[in-house]
This record gives sequence, structure tokens and C-alpha cells, in this order.
Amino acid sequence: MWLEIIYLVSGLAIGFIVAKVFLDNKNSANDSKEKDFSQATIHELRAYLTNLGWIFEKLIEKGVPSYTDDEYKAISLGKSTVANANNLINDTLAAVSVGRQEARFRFSINDINKMIESIVSEYTMIAKERGIDFTFTSSAVPIPLFFFDNSQMYIAIHDLVHNAMKYTKNGGSINISTKLEEGRVIVTVRDTGIGIPEEEQKNIFTKFFRAKNAKDLYKEGSGLGMYISKNIITRHNGSIKLQSKEGEGTTIEVSLPLLQTEPKENKN
Repeated sequence: MWLEIIYLVSGLAIGFIVAKVFLDNKNSANDSKEKDFSQATIHELRAYLTNLGWIFEKLIEKGVPSYTDDEYKAISLGKSTVANANNLINDTLAAVSVGRQEARFRFSINDINKMIESIVSEYTMIAKERGIDFTFTSSAVPIPLFFFDNSQMYIAIHDLVHNAMKYTKNGGSINISTKLEEGRVIVTVRDTGIGIPEEEQKNIFTKFFRAKNAKDLYKEGSGLGMYISKNIITRHNGSIKLQSKEGEGTTIEVSLPLLQTEPKENKN
């Protein structure tokens, strides 16, 4: 049994090393072949981690009575570590994608409220288990369909909601809302989480940055989520701003143009 655990953890350690090498050399891949190799390596690593996650799931399915407390804790830790590693890989791939100006977004007519509802449904059960008042307030005035990249915008808003859920304590509240304002769509994510220290707020959208209180609460984290969100929103000619008070919570407001024609970059 312990040989299985050691094997899995060793493999996971190798995965983290590969990810670290990729991140440490993120600025050195100027040649297109190097970029392709780096992305291929990351994709391979993600597949490897997915397999590890599946193995941990199967070990857990074996049942608690079959393990000692220490063994079960080791398996549970392995499962959560795989999940954290996968999050790092996903964030890295997204950061590489949105950071390349030549990357083409696929704009099409979409429903922003429907997209947000799919994100809300993903976190509803987690919020319920943690006693978090998690609500979505859609615009009183119907928001018409408009042009945006549904997949990319999903990532941007999902990262904002993920952060709110991660840094809001049990029993807190999170509200997502949409509204129309002067020909633009406003998406707001408001939480009663740990907040961001005032002196660190200017860096919150910087690649790899994490606020001190966030690192104190959770050691793991890529520091890429907010950077990715801002880049995606900027590529939509949108804007994102933040209001936060440490110990009280954070409000993030996203403003998007209500595009009724397909952007030129999408037609090329």
C-alpha cells in the first residue's frame, strides 16, 4: 500500500518540477518551436496528472475501513494535491494563450446571463456545504445577446468567482450580478472574504502576484487567475476594476461593450 503512495507522490513531484521549469523559463521560449514544445510538455503533464487523479479516486473508492487513518490522510492529500497541480497547469495554459497577441478569440453572439448561470451551478453545492449565501442577481432590464468569446469569457468570470469562493470564509456571502449601464454590460462579483491589503491592490492583476494574506491562508496558488481575467476582458475592449478592504471583502466590476457586430479581428 505504502509503495503505491510513494510511487504516486514521486510521480506528482516530477510533475511539479516540470511545471516549475516551464514557469521559470516562460520568457525564454521566443522561437515558435520552443513555444510548441513548452505547450506540448504542459499538455502531457496535465494528462499525467489526470491519470494520477483517477488512481487516487479508485483508491478512495476502496473504502475507509480498508485503510489506517494515516493511509487515508495520505490518499486524500494526494487527491487534493493533484487537483491543485491541475489548477496550476490550467492557469499556465490560459496565461500563455491570452498573453499572445496573435491568439485569435472566437467572437459570436452569446447570452452573458446564461454563461454566468452555468458558473453559478458549478459552485452552488460547495457554497451550500460551507454555509455561504451564494446568489446571482440578473439585470432587471433584459440584456440582449451580444458578441463575445464564450469560452474565454467563461474562464475570466469563473476565475473571479473561484477566488471569491476560495477566500470567503464559511458562513459568508457572495453575490454575482449583471446590469445594463450606458450601452455596456456590467458584471459584478461581490464577496465578504478576507479582502486585499490596500498597499497590495495595485499589483493584483500582475502575473504571478498573490497578496500576503492570501498566501498566509493558502500556500498553493499560481497567482495567474486575476492576470488571466484582466487580459481576456481587455481583449474584449472591456475593463475591470476592484474595490477591497482587508478583513471585509472585495468587489470586482467588469464592464463589457455591448457589441452587436462581429469584431474585425474575428473576420480576418
